[in-house]
Amino acid sequence: MKQRANLRSPLFLQYASRPAEVESENLLLRSEELDNASWSKIRSTITNGVEAPDGTLTADKIKPTLDNNTHRCDQVITLTDDDTYTLSFFAKTSGYNCIRVSIGQASLTFGNVVSFNLSTKLITTTGDILDYGMVDYGKGWYRCYATMNAGTTDRLVVGIGIDDSYSFAGDTNSGVYFWGTQLENSSNMSSYIKTEGTTATRAATTTAQEEDVTAELRIYSGTHETDAPTEATYSLTKSPENAKTTFEVAELIRDYIEQTTTKSSGTVWADIKLSDNLQLEKQYHFLATEGYIDNTEGLQTYLNAPSNETFMQSNSTVLIPESQTLEIPVNAQYNSFYTITTGGVEGSAVYFSNLDDNSTQIEYITVSSTDEVIKLYVDSVVIEEINIQETECSKFADHLLMFVNKYGAKQDFYVNMKSTEKFKVKDDGFSRSVIDYNTLSVNNGIHSYKRRVLESKEFYSLNTPFLDEENVQAFEELLLSEYVWLKKEGADYIPVVIKNMSMTRRTHLNDKLIQYTVEVESANHLVNIQR
Repeated sequence: MKQRANLRSPLFLQYASRPAEVESENLLLRSEELDNASWSKIRSTITNGVEAPDGTLTADKIKPTLDNNTHRCDQVITLTDDDTYTLSFFAKTSGYNCIRVSIGQASLTFGNVVSFNLSTKLITTTGDILDYGMVDYGKGWYRCYATMNAGTTDRLVVGIGIDDSYSFAGDTNSGVYFWGTQLENSSNMSSYIKTEGTTATRAATTTAQEEDVTAELRIYSGTHETDAPTEATYSLTKSPENAKTTFEVAELIRDYIEQTTTKSSGTVWADIKLSDNLQLEKQYHFLATEGYIDNTEGLQTYLNAPSNETFMQSNSTVLIPESQTLEIPVNAQYNSFYTITTGGVEGSAVYFSNLDDNSTQIEYITVSSTDEVIKLYVDSVVIEEINIQETECSKFADHLLMFVNKYGAKQDFYVNMKSTEKFKVKDDGFSRSVIDYNTLSVNNGIHSYKRRVLESKEFYSLNTPFLDEENVQAFEELLLSEYVWLKKEGADYIPVVIKNMSMTRRTHLNDKLIQYTVEVESANHLVNIQR
């Protein structure tokens, strides 16, 4: 799954220089060849030729067989009893998310076991585990590591599974990609050491290797990766400071986003590669939107950029006037299907397209005032419920505001109570002579004062229906939005600018009934003066 970047907030990407390292030996053979006879296949099959973290087609995919048991690859080597070893490997999900590894134990049932979930990033341990973790290398790859004591046996086990019991779900095409398996007689993971038919040793380095880092950005629309340009949109180079190099790239990417009244607009792909030509490059893939993160959420990095949102607006209670409809944004990549309940009856499942085009990553569900509940499902499990409430009948027009919300999605918000419209003109002028010197007469049909209309704007004062406290958050995001459109009843969307400079956060406890007035100004002139 690809992360999303909120480009109204800075996006920081950091690359660490290679530190000084002690001499280390990779004790595993064929570190990039799980299909080799050095690895025993236990209820699993191997396919290879997949792109690895270093860009070569050397990664392997472990797939389960039909047996309802553990699915893994083994390599038997001689370990020193009760000594400390660190196992590391690169992994990427291909349908299955859970990986288990073990040192000093021939069975995954007992002993030193670590389980890595590539989706939730959850790590669980059993036995004498001293340290563990996951390092994001981008493009879906994680370097997982675990430090543990060997115990009293000499067998290494690397296994994959789809749940804690390692039971088989019947899918022999899915699996997990592996690459760069490494075992060191050390309490720390070091940089990757490739092996073939024998173990390999990397010499010690005495100082950190701080080389300039290049950031290549490819920004594009269309199908992810397929439509990526061959040449970088931007290529940036910086020198490390304190062995780290930091790039802030939000504004560079944001320049390529176009916002229109079309719901599918407002996103681009951003593929970013960081490299110092010494270490494995890091690659990141973002769906870039013009959302933002709160100041309380800290700085935006690849670690905390959104990656698993399902419902892309803050209020899960949606207000719709009688006989009207609106559209609700959801993240199609993280939902399987949805249902709509009307009249107490849950409708049939509607599946998301889940295409790899940037314009389809956020999909919009159309609901009406007579609908009651939308349920979002992932793998037949309800993960979100959105409640629909029909607002009281109003004698006023059902005006609708559409705005780009905190998540970068377009959100609909009705303002169907009393509204007023004003018209404002700004002008200047100059005086001129209207004397005809040939006849020494004055032409009174010509303006002696010439007026120039500089601005011609429309102003709207719009009132919301009575809101619940969830919708106060939505109204706040409306005021913070940089892109807002007004759809007057029976008309098309027009771009407007919010004029409210403040709001009071109201609650039912303090204010009983919650209602707001929003002032907007047309973003275009009534008289077309564009040249």
